[in-house]
Amino acid sequence: MFSLFQSNISTKAQLSEYLNTLFFPRAPRAKMDELIATYPETIIDGSPFRSGLLNNIYPQFKRLAAILGDLTFILTRRSFMTIANAVAPDVPSWAYMSSYDVGTPILGTFHGSDLLQVFFGILPNYASTATRSYYLSFVNNLDPNVDSGGFMKWPRWSTAKQLMNFYPLFGTVINDDFRGDTYQYVLDNAAILRI
Repeated sequence: MFSLFQSNISTKAQLSEYLNTLFFPRAPRAKMDELIATYPETIIDGSPFRSGLLNNIYPQFKRLAAILGDLTFILTRRSFMTIANAVAPDVPSWAYMSSYDVGTPILGTFHGSDLLQVFFGILPNYASTATRSYYLSFVNNLDPNVDSGGFMKWPRWSTAKQLMNFYPLFGTVINDDFRGDTYQYVLDNAAILRI
């Protein structure tokens, strides 16, 4: 959603200028180019992920959406989980990623769509039912697995750095290591990647 309303950003140079001007003015422009280079140039990649050639409403849209989504949510979550587990390894934590709106034109599974899926039950499917069960179990027991209604075990993030991935019809556990080169770049350059 953070990439919808920009003017046409058609080139890597325009994308670098946009990020440098509006988000990271203290970062050297070359560092923006390096960050962008950690994302593939092909339009089949980028956010919304797994949408192939679809949903690229301007030439750098999916790339910008991936960068902003990672810096705002995905890689920031991973960084927080890493730090929190290092500081307090005895405090249990779980992580998830939502893919239940995969296929939604332009947006995919967007920020806030979990509210529609889980709390308003747009469609009674695996994602809404399982997520509600995990949430209620966590609220009542501080563990999503204690009373989760027979859904698959949700592993603690600290155990193997895995997270639950919810789809409309099933859930799966995935390793939290995707876009590792970008994650490492963000960690190495955290001082200049401040808004």
